[in-house]
Amino acid sequence: RVLLDEPGYAGFILAAHRHVHDIEPFRVELFDRWYALWVQTIDGGWSGPVADRAKRHAERIGASLARHLLDADWRPPALPQPTAVERTIR
Repeated sequence: RVLLDEPGYAGFILAAHRHVHDIEPFRVELFDRWYALWVQTIDGGWSGPVADRAKRHAERIGASLARHLLDADWRPPALPQPTAVERTIR
């Protein structure tokens, strides 16, 4: 719903992630890996404004969770851009 700008999303992601963090603490490297996998997945199957919004939304989620759980200023890592050959293969 968030990505399609539809009303009704009432997620409480901080509480769920805090619970996991209490069991096994998150690290900045995990945020980097999560974001890289998210972007690779989006880029592997979609393009356009909704795909771009999905990646920006992931950036905001990652930054918010890192700030609240790690007291860290997380920013998405620079990811390599697909080459022309990789874009053609898709």
